[in-house]
Amino acid sequence: MHSKVNKSVYGYYFIAPFFVGFLVFGLAPILYTFYLSLTKWEGFSDPTYVGWANYSHVLHDSFFYESVLNTLIIWIFSIIPQLTLALVLAIILNEKFIRGKHFFRAV
Repeated sequence: MHSKVNKSVYGYYFIAPFFVGFLVFGLAPILYTFYLSLTKWEGFSDPTYVGWANYSHVLHDSFFYESVLNTLIIWIFSIIPQLTLALVLAIILNEKFIRGKHFFRAV
């Protein structure tokens, strides 16, 4: 007797390595980091569970708010102009009248 092979399963075999890689290298480190954020750990001893105390400490620390402000300043003066410039260059390089646009796209 011939056993029927469900051909719709083959697609899952092709995308399975991505999901395994995502779980191992993406989701697992994020979950482990969240677990560590709920503990007190010096790196050599066993972690001690402290709950949300670390987050409470961070919210009452003035350096935290200063670092958030610095991050926003970097984002406003660095990321936004870079994205704007990249978008303008992409629009220009998609125009028909630009000579050597294939060269500039490759560069």
